[in-house]
Amino acid sequence: MKKQHKTLFIITISLILLIGFRYYHLTKYKGIIVVFFNTKEGDAILIRNTDFCSILIDGGSDYAMLDSLYKYLPFNKRDFDHVFVSHPHHDHIHGLNLISKRFEIQNLYYPFLPFQKESLDDLKDLSKNKFEVNQEIKDIKACELDFKVYKVPLEKDEKDLNLHSLVIEIYDNQEFIFFAAGDIYQEQENYLMQNRNLKNVYLFKSNHHGSKTSNSKEFLEFLNPKVTVVTAGYANRFKHPHQKAIQNIAQHSRLVLRTDVEGEILIQPP
Repeated sequence: MKKQHKTLFIITISLILLIGFRYYHLTKYKGIIVVFFNTKEGDAILIRNTDFCSILIDGGSDYAMLDSLYKYLPFNKRDFDHVFVSHPHHDHIHGLNLISKRFEIQNLYYPFLPFQKESLDDLKDLSKNKFEVNQEIKDIKACELDFKVYKVPLEKDEKDLNLHSLVIEIYDNQEFIFFAAGDIYQEQENYLMQNRNLKNVYLFKSNHHGSKTSNSKEFLEFLNPKVTVVTAGYANRFKHPHQKAIQNIAQHSRLVLRTDVEGEILIQPP
């Protein structure tokens, strides 16, 4: 009987410690956090505030984000307030399709496409509110942050999904804290330099996983980011990031972090 009491006591203490540790981990971050998950390929990003209002930008190609989410969200959270699909390539949308089977998506934002994409249609079917985004800037209030979301205009109907990537600017009390633009190319970067005021952003998600077809020296100099995160899975089949892009990024960023080197990355904008 004493042995049973001792076992029960150990289990109780272990549960208390586990709950206490989890509560501490969930509440130790005050304000906005941005988490870049270490997915095999693609982008998978969580933005969360102190009240656990949650935003997802893409979901990667695998279960990596799904496996890590509860380090940053309460167990009883069963929905996401806002989800953005930069573009429906497998390495950006597949993880979101997995997540949508366990969590309700309150608001889904996705790029207008001149053709049908089944993976995007599946996600739309499972989302409560759906918003299609084209080249006209859409102003969105999400988790007390201000978003400007749009597509770079195209001269013709292109089938390259990268060209349809959403451009996402995020502001906190008018401070430009985060810029992400999916897998755009240098041509779209040139358009943004000519048409948008994107200077001095705090956090930049490298375009197209650090591809040499993006992240031009001129664009990095224009953005002048304090922190750049390169999202590229370890030993990925596309061999991202490219050394030339990394050189450009390092030359114009105070801090460069890579998911293929550091793994999961957490940033707290000031």
